Amino acid sequence: MEERPILFNTEMVKAILDGRKTQTRRVIKTQPHEGCGHIRVDNFFPTKIDRHGEEYPGAKIFGAYSDDGEWGCKCPYAAGDRLWVRETWDYTGQGLDCVYKADAKPTDIFPWEKYRPSIFMPRWASRITLEIVEIKVEKLQDISEADAIAEGLESLTRPNGKTLYSAPQCGDRPPYWESSASEAFMWLWDSINAKRGHPWANNDWVWPIEFKEV
Repeated sequence: MEERPILFNTEMVKAILDGRKTQTRRVIKTQPHEGCGHIRVDNFFPTKIDRHGEEYPGAKIFGAYSDDGEWGCKCPYAAGDRLWVRETWDYTGQGLDCVYKADAKPTDIFPWEKYRPSIFMPRWASRITLEIVEIKVEKLQDISEADAIAEGLESLTRPNGKTLYSAPQCGDRPPYWESSASEAFMWLWDSINAKRGHPWANNDWVWPIEFKEV
């Protein structure tokens, strides 16, 4: 079992604390080429080449690979691993006590201070630990309605009885209210990942990671 940090924005931290978010999706860094064989997730032995140009099986790793052997990628996570959540935070001014933006009031920090970015949160300040239950691999746009809800999207019933789903506000972008959780997830994904070069339209391969809070 390994333990590693993972970043979540404030809205997603709220969803985890509320018990609404049990999944997250992360882009596979080395994308498979077009037309490669069926892709599965399991332990496999990547092909290595020695100094004489001869191929041999490398050490066993966990990740995704194509059945035709043309592509493989190590997964940075594994079932049973633990993830400690980095979130926006600050000191309270009382020793090493912390305050978290996800549930804090404005008066919880000094007026002249700003919350510290999640990337700078040390391990001791983290209050949420997650355990990975399962890891899959799929194209981003193949997300199911149930999985989109498990990503932490909230439903809202309008006076006409129609159920809508909200993509939480990220940065300066307003929240979107859409007719399905998967549509709301599309807006949420783009608000976080489009600027990183992985917009929804790319339909990249991703690691869908299911977790539970411990």
